[in-house]
Amino acid sequence: MGRVIRFTTFIFTAFLLVVISSMLRPQQAHSSDYTFSYKLKPGQTWLSKKTSVLRFRSRRGNVEQVSKRLVKFKISDSATPGYVDIIARVLEQTNDNRRIRTFEGVLFKGTLKSDGTLFYYTFSGGSAHYRPIIEAACPAMEYEIFWMPRFPAHPLKIGDHFKNNLKMKMAGAAGPGMKGQVRWEYSLTAVNGHMARFSALDQSFMKSPSVSARSAGREVSLFDMREGMWTEFNIRTKGQAYGPAMRGGKDYQQVIKIKIQKQ
Repeated sequence: MGRVIRFTTFIFTAFLLVVISSMLRPQQAHSSDYTFSYKLKPGQTWLSKKTSVLRFRSRRGNVEQVSKRLVKFKISDSATPGYVDIIARVLEQTNDNRRIRTFEGVLFKGTLKSDGTLFYYTFSGGSAHYRPIIEAACPAMEYEIFWMPRFPAHPLKIGDHFKNNLKMKMAGAAGPGMKGQVRWEYSLTAVNGHMARFSALDQSFMKSPSVSARSAGREVSLFDMREGMWTEFNIRTKGQAYGPAMRGGKDYQQVIKIKIQKQ
């Protein structure tokens, strides 16, 4: 008899655990929802350091070009409610250790919403010597400087995806310039404390009168949910460029690393 009672008690206890577990599941599912937004505050200063390594083969053999860019972001109040103004300045830019002064003194201004929507973009200043290049290149640098991905309005669970599409156009010195399109598909892969990890696939297409290029890549990035800002991007792409002097196209590989930190 005692064994029957103990067995019945065991069955009841197991059943009770199943019921409790099923009651808790909605709460656990809800706790795995994560809402992402930028929490940039007036008075903050952020630094973004980008290193790009481009590899391709020429008639002289394998070529590796290393470029670096250090950008300073200053956050201030915006006249548009729900947005912040960001003043960006290129502090230093090099290509194979040669200093590039083209954008020194140029002030890039963007008005950013908390979801990453860029509402307004403009640029001013810079050297008169480089004015033709600045006027031609800077309109297309909108998302090169303000690279912040746009988050969806709805919460994300681990494994959820969202997409960003970007079209760009740069005027030529005389006649048609360059135009292109980039598509990203981001996926939330992990959350550890206040750090979220994303992976992304990207595809791009660029075209000018003299050359065109296609590429595809993979990206791994980290977002600090407490600060409301990205801290790191690691991007690897492979592509092919085409032009009159490129028989059958030229293959290239590019590795990009971006580190972001608050001062």
